[in-house]
Amino acid sequence: MSIFLVSLMGTAVLADDSNLVGDKALSVASEKSKASKGDFWNDLRVKLALNKQKRELNQIDVDGDVNEIRNALRATIMMEKKLEAHKEKFVEGHSKIVERQGSKMSEEKIARLNEAFSKIEVRTSEAQDRIDKKQENLIARYKILTGATDEEVDALMDELEAEVEAKFQN
Repeated sequence: MSIFLVSLMGTAVLADDSNLVGDKALSVASEKSKASKGDFWNDLRVKLALNKQKRELNQIDVDGDVNEIRNALRATIMMEKKLEAHKEKFVEGHSKIVERQGSKMSEEKIARLNEAFSKIEVRTSEAQDRIDKKQENLIARYKILTGATDEEVDALMDELEAEVEAKFQN
């Protein structure tokens, strides 16, 4: 009988904890429902995509091998292409929402929508800055290891961009 009471009390404690978590989730959800649900999910999707991009960028670490540097540069170019595609999608989505819903939305809702999209623009700009900084470091390493000139580096970057573009087309 005492084992039953202990397990019953443990279940009650767990239920109280889950109620607290549930209450917190409910309050967050109600706050988010005050804002546009679409904005919330779009913002969440953008945050997740940019966090993934940031993790991938941080994983690019080069020991000094020329082939690894080329591969890392190719990876940064791929990230740039993905970021550009993402940016085009959200700009297109923003304009579609404003076009379809603009006349129905209050000025306050339009302002919140514009604010949400401006936050997305800031985040993508920050992501692009991180990619640019990583590319600069990789190019500097490449120049040191190979003694390449700026023209040779530009040719390499053009070659890598063509490879990435070919993959994007397929």
